[in-house]
Amino acid sequence: MFSKHAGLAVVALAIMPPLLLATEIFRRNAGEAFRETQGRYAAIQSYLQEQLSGISLVQMNAREADSNAGFKQLNRSFLDAFLRTIFAYAVFFPVVEFITSATLAAIIYYGGIKLEMGTLTWGLLFAFVQISGRFFRPIRELAERYNVMQTAMASSERIFVLLDNQDEILQVDAPLPVKFEREICFENVSFAYDEGGRSVVNELSGAIPKGRRVAVVGHTGAGKSTLINLLMRFYDVNAGKITVDGVDVRELELLGHRSLFGLVLQDVFVFSGTLEDNIVLGRPRDEQRLASVLEQSQLKDLVGRLPMGLETQVGERGQKLSAGERQLLAFARMLYLEPEVLLLDEATANIDSETEAKIQAVIEHVSHRLTTFTIAHRLSTIKEADEIWVMDQGRIIERGTHGGLMDLDGHYAKLVRLQFEEEEAA
Repeated sequence: MFSKHAGLAVVALAIMPPLLLATEIFRRNAGEAFRETQGRYAAIQSYLQEQLSGISLVQMNAREADSNAGFKQLNRSFLDAFLRTIFAYAVFFPVVEFITSATLAAIIYYGGIKLEMGTLTWGLLFAFVQISGRFFRPIRELAERYNVMQTAMASSERIFVLLDNQDEILQVDAPLPVKFEREICFENVSFAYDEGGRSVVNELSGAIPKGRRVAVVGHTGAGKSTLINLLMRFYDVNAGKITVDGVDVRELELLGHRSLFGLVLQDVFVFSGTLEDNIVLGRPRDEQRLASVLEQSQLKDLVGRLPMGLETQVGERGQKLSAGERQLLAFARMLYLEPEVLLLDEATANIDSETEAKIQAVIEHVSHRLTTFTIAHRLSTIKEADEIWVMDQGRIIERGTHGGLMDLDGHYAKLVRLQFEEEEAA
């Protein structure tokens, strides 16, 4: 363009300042609208997932109308945000067309003046108009693509926020190998889930000797389950330390430390797939170990009754299994891992008496060769523990054997009597 006529080229380039200004205004307004659209869309997906997962509860409480109204409100907010993105684009693209058309008119006007002056020929003006059209075409195309790019940028921001998250549980550069030969100790441990928030565990000290059975009891919110989170290093302590044979767990190799433990929770998570997949969890299949695990976990009878045996599909989250069967599956999974410490968090809280008896038989069998750390509400399940910790407000207020604590006639004895009276009433 400059080689043909410098003056006309300068007029053509006059498009750039207003175009850049329009683009910046669009970027700011559309970017915010696109980010809001993505957030509203995520809220709809989350709401749908929650409502569909709890659809039985919704139906039992006749909340269909409220559920529908909640969805409509989220859907309307998403529509409003989406319309703002459409409006921004509906303004931006015509503005770009107007700027390019105005620039073309300015070129023709300037060229007409030069024609009258005799310094420009009709052929050169026509050629320049054609060349400028090729110059404006990619600008129009970029304006169209910019809308797609803004959508992608809004989505990528959410992705990069996730990718940029740093692990809070970090491993030291030269971690020590894990050896558990004596005991695991809590040494003046304090912990709060939120910085500056209420302490869930307060200056707690206690030891879990190798091969011994330690149980923890206390009312809801006393900090019992938090001890398991700290033992597994799902969180690090705020003060004090947890040691394995005298070595701070923060100095140990993280995966090696966690492999010490076999965790069985009250709410068992089951992956979709087969029974065997959920027991083995991707580890090398050992036929002899698998048979032994089925025998120890009382799961052998269930597998024998199923036509497909271990190849039975359990469904999403194990929906084809009962609560008791999922609990037995969790024990089989734990035993297949061959841990050194068994962690039980209310493992028998939501099951029937028959299945509880089976699980208690499993626990009794494995606890003689494993170190066991049990959190329980049913106090009848921990009478044989070597030591019982009674927690209140994040502290151990009593400790000892079942008989010793009953003789003490303190907090633990009151809990036992209260539970005994409830069972008698039932």
